[in-house]
Amino acid sequence: HRPTTGRPMVPTSIPVLWGRAHRMKRKFASDTAEEEGHDESEEEEEYEEEEELQALILEETLPAFGEYSFHVKLSAHYEYETVVDVHVTILCGKSKIGFMEALVIDRDFQPSWNFHELCDALSGELQRLTFGCCHDDGRLRYAEFHGLTAEKDSAASAGGLLHIDLVSIDPEHRRKDVGVRCVKTVLEWMNLRDEQAHKAWGERLRSIPFNLNSRLRFGWSFAVMSPNSESDFGAHKRAQHAGRAEERPEQQEAAAASREEQEHGADAEAEAVVPARRKIARNWARLGFRQASFGSEFWYLTPSRLCLKSKPAVANVTVTEMPKCPAVADEDEPLLEYLLECKASGPPSTFEVDVREYVRQGADLDRMNALHRALKFGITSHAHYRLLVDLGADPQGVNALGRSALHGAAHFTGHGHERVSRGIEAVHALLNSIGASRSATDIFGKNPLDVLLAKRHFQEAIDGFIGHGLLIDRRRVDDECLEDHLECELMRLLLEPAQRAALTHDVLTPRQNRRLQFYAEMRLDDCQLSLPRFEARVPVPADSFNGSDVPYWDHIPEHVRGTEVYKSFVYGHAEIVVAMCRVILHDHDSDAAGLPTPAAILNELQTGRYDHRYLNFFFRQGGEVHFAIEGMLEETRHSDLFFYNLSDHDHDLREEYEAILEHPFDEEWGLVRTMVLGTCR
Repeated sequence: HRPTTGRPMVPTSIPVLWGRAHRMKRKFASDTAEEEGHDESEEEEEYEEEEELQALILEETLPAFGEYSFHVKLSAHYEYETVVDVHVTILCGKSKIGFMEALVIDRDFQPSWNFHELCDALSGELQRLTFGCCHDDGRLRYAEFHGLTAEKDSAASAGGLLHIDLVSIDPEHRRKDVGVRCVKTVLEWMNLRDEQAHKAWGERLRSIPFNLNSRLRFGWSFAVMSPNSESDFGAHKRAQHAGRAEERPEQQEAAAASREEQEHGADAEAEAVVPARRKIARNWARLGFRQASFGSEFWYLTPSRLCLKSKPAVANVTVTEMPKCPAVADEDEPLLEYLLECKASGPPSTFEVDVREYVRQGADLDRMNALHRALKFGITSHAHYRLLVDLGADPQGVNALGRSALHGAAHFTGHGHERVSRGIEAVHALLNSIGASRSATDIFGKNPLDVLLAKRHFQEAIDGFIGHGLLIDRRRVDDECLEDHLECELMRLLLEPAQRAALTHDVLTPRQNRRLQFYAEMRLDDCQLSLPRFEARVPVPADSFNGSDVPYWDHIPEHVRGTEVYKSFVYGHAEIVVAMCRVILHDHDSDAAGLPTPAAILNELQTGRYDHRYLNFFFRQGGEVHFAIEGMLEETRHSDLFFYNLSDHDHDLREEYEAILEHPFDEEWGLVRTMVLGTCR
């Protein structure tokens, strides 16, 4: 976990499975103080201050059934104002018999790019979910969730994201539906539908200091959790302890002697954990939770799915687990080691002779997934793949995850342009030499292109940290641009021919094209009808200028705007926006291309329809064409849900958009940015 400034760091080896991160940090600080003989008073004072910072927002006792009740506390997070901590004490009479802990993240906060940073700081579990399944502003990647669609579940991408950390019930009160009833009651209460209850709730909030009710929302639109058990946690701790023991020199001999026994014990323990985890998962399924995807550790819920089913109703719910990779056969080990040696220096000139000899000695190229292994170790040529297939490798063979060699080639992204170039070479070889299928899917239902896009989405989340100074980018800008263009080529290679033919300018999907046209029409009208008026030759102080009427004003850096705003500067920027919109809309009076590249916009500006007095002033002040392009792409990128939330007045527009065929690249605005501006970063 990323340490919070001025607070002790939680070691990454301790999983945040039970309770909130600051309580784990308290335990770690206490243990460290005991071991090193430090005074604990300073740490205690610090954590007391944190508890004081957790301002109580609301406290309520919810009636349940029989003698059980649920006491709920909503508190402002001690560090992040966009987070609400939820603590529920489960009572039997007046005795505490369990608790529930959760948090709610407000995804409507600004700046929205903080979302991944926030999740990373809150919890490792939450980080793992959001990096792959959410955009950097908290919106969901619907393709990553079975059963969710943007059309029907658009509300799940905004508002509160509820993460349930833990529900714990004393053993003597289990099997009485206390836990599931607690979760259902609290989740229903957080999204109150009764108007009078809402009104009473609001009255109480108005008495809270710091005006918390105006900046925190307690409703949730999407809930997520991981159905782990105490056995999972215990196994992890025992494995962690065993790992520490092996590091001690005096115990290495004993550890080596008992390693096989420990491995058998760990396997037996893992086999015992799986049924317990499935039982827990089915309990969550009673509430309407659904496994996010095949083998996923995460289960999700939307408000409309919240219910309480009987145990027989969920008895047949499938809980999928990640498959185990089979061990390498003894006969295949020599060839595997040979391929690994090829990774360092490349295949030698004797590659064919060597491989044939290993096959003669008993290596089975199909059994060992030779194409996958060769690809993993950097072998990407047509001739080598053809040889492996001729000697017995299955060209359509799959590994334990159901992935073909073409799936493996889709992983050749990131880590520099040379690696991506090898990926392109491998894809060409697999498609043209051995007839690999672009449409083959793995056990997760993903084809090679899906795998590549998922990896890009994860990298985009990482790049969000790089862009905001949380990580160091060690690659040169020129290398990044080349890598971006090569990744775009790799993406297009994995498209089916019909999908590639559907792209406009080999980049824009039909839905992207419509969204760009929609905003181009809007911003063209804004520039022609709604620009602010100025007094003759009188600039306006920058701190009092309202730029909301100037399209994409916020995308002009402050140092370029200056301390005083001149009419010529504003109108010069507006002329560029108008030219960009006309390029997008394929204005018949213009010879410019439909893709709004800087070159196309500059060509449009030379057609004689624009005021060069304004343009010259704008450029002299440091203005650039790409400011407007950045604004248009950013606005359009975040517009996908807009078309599902149009008013009845715009019903025809919504129907028109929904009638457009979907495309795998509909949300790949990084590809569009690369083709327009040269890089997706």
